[in-house]
Amino acid sequence: MSRGRAWAGWAAGTGAAAGAYLWAMVHRNRSLRPAPIRDLAGRPYPERTFVYADGVRVSLVDVGEGTPVLLVPGADGIKESYRYQIPAFSDRHRVIDADLRSEFSPEDSFDRFIRDLVELTDSLDTGPVHLVGQSLGGAVAMRFASRYPERVRALVLVNTLYRV
Repeated sequence: MSRGRAWAGWAAGTGAAAGAYLWAMVHRNRSLRPAPIRDLAGRPYPERTFVYADGVRVSLVDVGEGTPVLLVPGADGIKESYRYQIPAFSDRHRVIDADLRSEFSPEDSFDRFIRDLVELTDSLDTGPVHLVGQSLGGAVAMRFASRYPERVRALVLVNTLYRV
């Protein structure tokens, strides 16, 4: 077997395994039903459902006023990953925190997530955002920022292993 064919097989297998892992993490975590995100006084923030153009629904928190901060969760895909940051940021910023979609194909997952961020920011009329991505969300945030630099005021990456 040629070196190129071996590399292509390894890359395809790794991509399929990563896609299967992400799918399993998202579906496992959706069934756990995390507690609502609360403000500093202990009151739950209002959540709403955002519907993408293809009909996929995600849960969303949109609180505070000021320059928008868009939070992109990691591989677990749940907005509750940022439960402790939202109260601090929402004092001076509009904070948008949405679940990642759980329906995607491994072949286009990053591109799908990036299109989702475009659709979300357009629909919510955010203008340029401070973009925070953690783990998988960091990889998505990096690609989004590299493709749409005019939409990003600042990029914050947390525990991200991906490279552009």
